[in-house]
Amino acid sequence: MSSIVAPTRTSRLAVLALLLTVLVVLSTAFLGATAAAASGTNAAAVYDDTTLQSAATATDSDGDGLTDREEVNGWGTDPNNADTDGDGTDDGAETVDGTARTDLHTLRVTKVGAEDGRADYSLTTSGQLSGLSDFEDTLNGNTASGRVGPTAGNDTVAFAGETTSFSLDGPAVLYLDGTVVQPSDLQPETHVLSITKNGAEDGKANYELVVNGTLTPRDDFEDTINNTAASGSVGPQSGTDSVEFTGEITSLSLDGPAVVTLDGQEIDPSTYGNSPETHTLVVTKDGAEDGKANYQFSVDGTLTPRDDFEDTINNTAASGSVGPTAGTDSVEFTGNITSFSLDGPAVVTLDGEKTDPRALGTTQIEFNQTYEGDVSGDERHVHTFSVDQDAYIRIPFGGGPDTARATLYAPSGTELDTSVSYADTIPFGAQAPETGTYRIVVTEHDDAFSGYHFEVNTARPDGLEPDDDQSSATTLASGQPAEAILGEGEHDWFALDAQSGEQITVDLRRHSNNFGSDVAVALVAPDGSEIASDTSSCGVGMCDPDDLTVTAATNGTYYVRVSGDSTEGFISYEVNATAV
Repeated sequence: MSSIVAPTRTSRLAVLALLLTVLVVLSTAFLGATAAAASGTNAAAVYDDTTLQSAATATDSDGDGLTDREEVNGWGTDPNNADTDGDGTDDGAETVDGTARTDLHTLRVTKVGAEDGRADYSLTTSGQLSGLSDFEDTLNGNTASGRVGPTAGNDTVAFAGETTSFSLDGPAVLYLDGTVVQPSDLQPETHVLSITKNGAEDGKANYELVVNGTLTPRDDFEDTINNTAASGSVGPQSGTDSVEFTGEITSLSLDGPAVVTLDGQEIDPSTYGNSPETHTLVVTKDGAEDGKANYQFSVDGTLTPRDDFEDTINNTAASGSVGPTAGTDSVEFTGNITSFSLDGPAVVTLDGEKTDPRALGTTQIEFNQTYEGDVSGDERHVHTFSVDQDAYIRIPFGGGPDTARATLYAPSGTELDTSVSYADTIPFGAQAPETGTYRIVVTEHDDAFSGYHFEVNTARPDGLEPDDDQSSATTLASGQPAEAILGEGEHDWFALDAQSGEQITVDLRRHSNNFGSDVAVALVAPDGSEIASDTSSCGVGMCDPDDLTVTAATNGTYYVRVSGDSTEGFISYEVNATAV
C-alpha cells in the first residue's frame, strides 16, 4: 500500500533537466564521431540514451535557453513564451534551479558480448525513477525490472535518491553516472541495531523503531515488525532484540533500562527523533438495521488492532465489517490514513471525534500543481478541492504502463465525469453545478498495480458571456485580439464587419495547457451559411493553430464560431480577426 506524494515543480523539472543534459553531451559526442568518420579517422561509436535531435530542432523561439522541441516534448512549456508560468523566472533558468539536482543519477545496464543468453535485473530506488528512451521494460513506482540481451541491448533509467535494492542475473555491465560499477556497489549499506536489557532490575524496557529503508529481524528478535517499524520489549531481567536495516532511523523511543547499540557502538535513543503520534480509529455499527457495514482502509505508518478488533490486518491495511445489528472494530495507527471506504450504516470516529468517512484518506490539492501516486487492490485515493458554482474544472489525467481510473464527484455526491489513465495524458472535467468541495477518487483499473498523475485547472466564465449564438456575439475590432474561455460543449460567437472584396483572416491560438481537446472554428457569412472551417488538436505544450482566410463576397457582418463539442473541461484561447 502506498500514499500520495505531491512532488514539487523543481523536483520534476530537475529529473528532466538531467535527461536533457545527457542528451546534449551524447549528441555532441555523436556528431564528433560522425565528423571523424568522414575524415577517415577511427572514432569509437557512441550510443546515446535519448533520441538525437537534428539541427533543425535547435530553434529557440522565445530565447529562454531551451529549444522549441525541448519545451514541447520535454518540459511541457510554451516555446513562444520565455516565462510560461508567469512567475518572473525564464523557463530555461527553472529547469536547472532545484536543490534535488545533486541527488540525480543515471544507471545503464548493457549486455556483455554476444553470448547467447539474457541478463535479468531489478532496481528499486528511494526517489523518483524514470526510464530513458532506450528503456523498454517495466516501471512500477520506484522499481525498474527487465532484461537485456540475448546478444546486445541497453536499458537506462534516471533516478533521485539512493538505490535501496539491486539484483542482476546474467552477463551485463553496469554504468552508474557513466562509471562502471559492480552489482554490490548498488546495494544499500546494512546496519545492525541491538537493544539489550540493562542490569537485573525487575521490569521491561519497551521500544519502538521506525526506519525509511528495509527492516529485517535477526535470530534473537522475538517481537513485532510491521514493514519499516519494529516494536517490543526486552526484560524483565535480561534479553536482546536485534534488527538489520537499510536507510536511516527516523524515530527511536525507549521506555525502561536498556542499552542501544548501532553497528556495535552505544547510542543515545533520544537523538533519533520522537516516537510517532498514535491515533485511534473506531468503526461502530449504526442502529439495529439488519445488514453489515463493510469497510477498508490503509495508512502510511504502523497499524495495530485493539482488543475489540476481529477482522483482517495486512501490514498497513485493515478490512472487515461490523454488524448486522451491532459491533465495533478499533485500531491504533501512526502516520496518515491514505485511503478509506465504507459501505453500509456505521459511525466512524478518529481520536474520539465523529468523522465523515468521505473526508478520511483525502489529499487537499492546490490548483495547477502535479500530483502522483499508485493504487493497487482495493485502495482508493481521494483528492479534494473547492470551487464556486459555474466554475470550469479541467483535470489532465495520465499514467501507465498500467491504468488507473479517476472519477470526479460534486459536493452532493453526483458523479460528474470519469477517465482512465494511459501513457498519454487525457483531460476530463465539468462545469461546477454547485459551490463546495469536489472529490477526485482514484482506483485501480483492470486489476493491475496502477500509477497515475494529474493536476486540476479551474477558470471562471469569461466576461464575454453570454456569447452562445449570433444574436449575442461579441464584436471584434479588426486586428484587435480577444482573450476567451470556452467551456465543454459550449459555443463562442464573435462578429466582424467586412466589405465585399476584403480578405477576412481568422487566427485562433490556444494556450499551452490545453492539450488533449479538439476545438473547431468556423466562419459564417451574413446569410448564415458556413463558408470556412478548421479543427485542431493539442499536444503537450503546443497546439496546432486554427487559421481561416476568406474573401468577403458581400458587405455585412460575418461571424466566427468557436465550438467546444470535443473539449474536456475548458480551454483558454486568443482569437484575432482582420478584414482588409
